[in-house]
Amino acid sequence: MLPAYDEGVYYPAWSPDGRVIAYTSDREGGSRLFLHPLEGGPIRALTPPELRVMEARWTQDGRSLFVSTMEEELYRVPSSGGEPRFLAGGLRGFASCRDRLFLSRRGEPGCSDCPRLAESTPAGERVILRLPSRARINDVRCDHAGEKLVYSLSSPTGGPAIGSADL
Repeated sequence: MLPAYDEGVYYPAWSPDGRVIAYTSDREGGSRLFLHPLEGGPIRALTPPELRVMEARWTQDGRSLFVSTMEEELYRVPSSGGEPRFLAGGLRGFASCRDRLFLSRRGEPGCSDCPRLAESTPAGERVILRLPSRARINDVRCDHAGEKLVYSLSSPTGGPAIGSADL
């Protein structure tokens, strides 16, 4: 059992080597990302107080974490510490599959209310999936092989559902 603190803890995530748990906490009044080394050592805040963290996911090599914020932004933060690097805004969800980054967004030319899944590449975004207006992609995850995305969605006409897309 891990030590208990007077805090809310959300979205725990194991490091790839299983030695550290990253989690979001309101321990210091805001919503920050903390790292808890399981073999001893101090628990430390990884993000600055002004970055209101929702969720974090480790990169495959464990050297960084992708961090989503309450402002629907995505950052990459070195696990050793350092400045968060802004990656994207207008974010609904994300997945890191074998160090490929996939984003769930809302809006595109001709349909400001249509969600889409896209791969973020140095050349821009490559759209993988477009959904009809007013549907909502709630979460995005990768399979273990890094070959498919699975997502949850809700629609005003069809209710909740699960979908998948080949990469």
